[in-house]
Amino acid sequence: MTKTTRPIILLATGFFCALTATSAAGANRTLVSALGNDTNPCTITEPCRTLQAAFNATPPGGEIEVLDPTGYGQLTITHAISIQGHGWASLNGSPGGNAITINAGPNDKIQLHGLVIEGFGTGQNGILFTTGKSLLVENTTIQNFVDNGIAFKPTALSALAVSKTTIA
Repeated sequence: MTKTTRPIILLATGFFCALTATSAAGANRTLVSALGNDTNPCTITEPCRTLQAAFNATPPGGEIEVLDPTGYGQLTITHAISIQGHGWASLNGSPGGNAITINAGPNDKIQLHGLVIEGFGTGQNGILFTTGKSLLVENTTIQNFVDNGIAFKPTALSALAVSKTTIA
């Protein structure tokens, strides 16, 4: 092996390792967009359309980023997640249904930031929390539900924190 070949191989190996590390780190974050498609891998270049599809593609403890304002459907959460709605991500409760249902594991922390959760006068609950370690709702608007904005009904010891949120 010549002296010039060795640095090129080392450089190529370093680049491949950096690319692999970046790809693995990026897998913890998925993205949704009004122009997305639920068959996409939920990346920046190919975002999903609904929060449920993005959640299903996000590993426990990961994060969902909302790229633009629109309605993103209903959502069932079954593991730790952070959702960054940026004040424009809208979720809607169907007639008699919940916009967000949380049935997570006993050590799972759920964080919801910057969401607009709308019941249109027919949705049952904005957020129904039954299991999980904790729920943080921040900078969110929850309105027009028949029963509750947040129905916090854990079956075990759980924590709820609500900050800078309007519930009407």
